[in-house]
Amino acid sequence: LMLAEIRRDEQRKTQLVRRWARKGLTLSDEEKALADKARMKIEKLARKAMGSIIYESEVAAVIDMRNTRIAGYAGLTASKLSDTLNKTVFLAFNPNPWQTVITCRAPSETPVNLPEILDKVSSTIGAAGGGHKKAAAIRFPQEKWEKAYRTLLENLSPQHSQHGKNTY
Repeated sequence: LMLAEIRRDEQRKTQLVRRWARKGLTLSDEEKALADKARMKIEKLARKAMGSIIYESEVAAVIDMRNTRIAGYAGLTASKLSDTLNKTVFLAFNPNPWQTVITCRAPSETPVNLPEILDKVSSTIGAAGGGHKKAAAIRFPQEKWEKAYRTLLENLSPQHSQHGKNTY
């Protein structure tokens, strides 16, 4: 969690990882404070995300956080929500004024291949991305959000799309 808070300080991150690799990780009081700050920020973002669900079924949720500053915390927030909801979570956010990212996380027991779902969206809108079965992301121009969202809903497996409620 602390690494999320110091994400722009590459030298500090490198020193921390080296210290961990050499002799086991012991955090200073300042580092513990940064980890606590990151944990609180993720809790706050997760609460906000719960009010930003635009599609939900029994096994999946799509969350629109494009108007929230979440860069650096998106994956951690999606993971927390996936664990909390016990659903596959697709979280959309804008890391800058011209791009949108959809990052997704799935519970470990869910039989899903997230890159396969996102590849179908990518091929429709010309996005770039990657990942593994339980965690993946794509990045694309903001103006392609509507098409990306529609394509995502169309390509959710029957397991994900059954009985879904679209509030977007």
